[in-house]
Amino acid sequence: MRERNGRLGIEGNSAGKYESFLPGIISLGDILLLEGYQNYFMCGSDASFAGRDLFYMQHGSYEILDYISALETGFIPEGYREFWGMEDEKLYDYAKQKLEEISEGDQPFNFTMLTVDTHHPDGYICQLCENEFSSQYANALVCASRQLGDFIDWVKRQSWYENTTIVLMGDHLSMNNNFWDDIGDYGRRTYNCFINVPDRVSPYKSVNREFSTMDMFPTILAAINADIEGDRLGLGTNLYSGEQTLPEKMGWDVFEQEIKLYSKYYYSNFIIHNR
Repeated sequence: MRERNGRLGIEGNSAGKYESFLPGIISLGDILLLEGYQNYFMCGSDASFAGRDLFYMQHGSYEILDYISALETGFIPEGYREFWGMEDEKLYDYAKQKLEEISEGDQPFNFTMLTVDTHHPDGYICQLCENEFSSQYANALVCASRQLGDFIDWVKRQSWYENTTIVLMGDHLSMNNNFWDDIGDYGRRTYNCFINVPDRVSPYKSVNREFSTMDMFPTILAAINADIEGDRLGLGTNLYSGEQTLPEKMGWDVFEQEIKLYSKYYYSNFIIHNR
């Protein structure tokens, strides 16, 4: 990311103030675009928050579908706003509409969407949710799971599902920390699930691996049948392979220390790099 005065700053969610988003990196979207894919990003909020639109447009030429586009196209009425923009109930309908349109073409596609109803502080309760628990957050979690399950079932009924891989992934741990006080010594992790992976792709070890979000980069590509030389991309390792991830090699304490260090190479090649 490069600010107009050349300084780098990534405090909070400030990436939206930059004119470019890590111009030197090659991302998942960049690779898929080169392989003939059309990329799409959908969210129920304003995609410009935290520079998301910059990242997706500059790394993969994604078509952006968000709260603003939903207003502009009349998918939701003028003045409509719930929670962070539009709730997941509307988002899933928006996704179905767009996927039906996309699937009519012959071009392979990557459709990425971000749901939001389980966000802190207490989640969002829509008209589909039931009052099953005393906690609003618990009700929001269960409601979100049902909606996701219904959406996946819908995808499975589509003609294009046969050669489509679904990846479910949390972007971070729940920020409603008090909700998890009674889970004991269980180590919380972001959720991940791969559905309808090609038969030739099978994990070397499917449980008890130490990995970071960076490992999802090569793993997602492997899950759609890509061959990755050395089973590594950037700092990530293909989790379908037997290669050790950096946390497995170094241990978490060393890994976290190393990843926080300043890197002149990173700054010169990824942040201020001009392609």
